[in-house]
Amino acid sequence: MKTTSFTNAGSSQGGGPIRDAADERLNLLICRIYSKLAASSAPVLRTLGISIHASQVMIALVESGPMTVGDLSRHIAVDLSTVSHVLRRLENDGLVQRVREKRDNRVVIATLTKTGAAMATKCRKMALQHEELMLQSISRDERDKFKRILGQVFENEIAAEVGGALTAENIQKGA
Repeated sequence: MKTTSFTNAGSSQGGGPIRDAADERLNLLICRIYSKLAASSAPVLRTLGISIHASQVMIALVESGPMTVGDLSRHIAVDLSTVSHVLRRLENDGLVQRVREKRDNRVVIATLTKTGAAMATKCRKMALQHEELMLQSISRDERDKFKRILGQVFENEIAAEVGGALTAENIQKGA
């Protein structure tokens, strides 16, 4: 367990070493990983003229095919207004086409253009290379287990949110 170089002198528990909170708190570890991913990915994506969110949208579309804006938002876990903004920019750049569904004019379906599909394939390849670098010291079995666990954590988070467990009031009660 990593510890800091200072002691907990002001604590009622005495002056022992303080453990780094990031070593134990999952949400902080995930934020730290995402921050590092974003910091290292953004400059590379800028050379392609796109943002991280644009890359996520395009990768989702190349992997899953045409999707509604709502489905894209849920798939990449980014709010609807951000996805709409990203799609508008991608459409202006000729990478995505948005079409309203004939049966329900409120539903917008996003599709990659031919140019967009080529760009999305590049983004996906870069993302997979980046993933490989991050996981290079981890065995294939451990990687698979890690991904399954993270997927379950994500599903648990959604279930807690949908079930109403993630309210400020509920969280304060548990504090």
